[in-house]
Amino acid sequence: MAARDVKSLAPLLAQDFRGVEITGKVQGKTQLLAEFAALPAKAPGSESQTTLTSVTRHGDTAKVNQRYTNTSHRGQPPHTVELIALSTDTWTLVHGTWILSTTHTNEFDYLVDGKVVVHKMVKPG
Repeated sequence: MAARDVKSLAPLLAQDFRGVEITGKVQGKTQLLAEFAALPAKAPGSESQTTLTSVTRHGDTAKVNQRYTNTSHRGQPPHTVELIALSTDTWTLVHGTWILSTTHTNEFDYLVDGKVVVHKMVKPG
């Protein structure tokens, strides 16, 4: 991911992959890979971490809840910028390999110097 290696990422996504944003906008595999390839390189000094908060397996399907955090320092004077996203992913076991079928972003926070600037979450129901 950090190397923006689309060729390595592509086989991990199902052909009918769906990425669902907080707004309800849905992206397919081709669209996601194109956007991923266009992202700038990882900023020097930025740190990211993904934490799995739960994994539930039912046969050849696994639901994974995760928390992704990216922290960087930007501007002059430098400010600490944090992005935090909570998502639920569905992985499917196909011919011995786990592939990502869907990802749903459930919550998103953007903080500057520890203060929340943007907070979005999926509306219940």
